[in-house]
Amino acid sequence: MRTTTVTRKRFFVPALCLAWLVAGKAIALGNDSPQPTSFFNHKGESITPANEITVAGTVQKMVSTHTQGAPAGVHILLATTQEIVDACLGPYLTNHVRLSLTNGQAVQVVGVFRVSGDQNYLIARQLILAGQQITIRNEYGFLLRARSVARSQSRPSRTNADGGVQ
Repeated sequence: MRTTTVTRKRFFVPALCLAWLVAGKAIALGNDSPQPTSFFNHKGESITPANEITVAGTVQKMVSTHTQGAPAGVHILLATTQEIVDACLGPYLTNHVRLSLTNGQAVQVVGVFRVSGDQNYLIARQLILAGQQITIRNEYGFLLRARSVARSQSRPSRTNADGGVQ
């Protein structure tokens, strides 16, 4: 009896994995729905000064609600001398920056344009607000999250004595 139980368990896990892989492949082949697009690095691109643009304008509106097909996060509609630009600032803006973005506020946004559907988006790497530079993404397009002061102060640094960095 013991041999039968061990044999069943031994073959059950690999068989289950194989069935899962086959089912996943069948679903993927039959799925014609559009997949989410990556706004960076989908062709090995990075944000470099060569492909960045700086847009200066005034904030017309700040949009925090997500619309399908748009990059996630806070968007600001910037009125420039030529057009209205939808700038994506990402989901990690601090409350201080959000409160500073008021209608009519003059800002500069450094980033790259990307297209999703029929809409152009300025994917911001840096926001310049009242002379202050706020970095939103690194040079490779990855979002950066600011650490809160309370969180960084609540965690004591680890020393060699308690298993920290030597």
